[in-house]
Amino acid sequence: MSTINLSKTIRLLENAKELENDKRVEMIMNGWQTDKYHIQIATSERTFRRIVNAADKVANVQLSLFEYTSYQIGKMEKEKTKRTYFGDYCVHTKLRDLSLNISIGTVLHIVNKAHKKAYGEEAPAELVKEVKRVINKF
Repeated sequence: MSTINLSKTIRLLENAKELENDKRVEMIMNGWQTDKYHIQIATSERTFRRIVNAADKVANVQLSLFEYTSYQIGKMEKEKTKRTYFGDYCVHTKLRDLSLNISIGTVLHIVNKAHKKAYGEEAPAELVKEVKRVINKF
């Protein structure tokens, strides 16, 4: 079994879900390129979310201190200290998933209309599947 130096490989938690009928959480992490890593943690989703929420609070404090210090030394204008950080992984995940579903629905609607106009029929299931795969990989 080979080991991976995750600190140099993984850069962002994409999603986390509790595995059905199990007391584990699977995290999906984005790598530096297009790599995705699936990591399972032996904990309940409730415990995982409690830990992530605590980490969000720490991140919020750290970002606030960084922005205040940057403003004080003239590296950041006061108007730019407003960030889009939600401070809640759960909210961020739901909004990202909603946005992705809307994007996929829009693209599939466009592809289906174009296919129907060009070929006189609905887009085949294989094309729909491939479009979803490409979007999710992108």
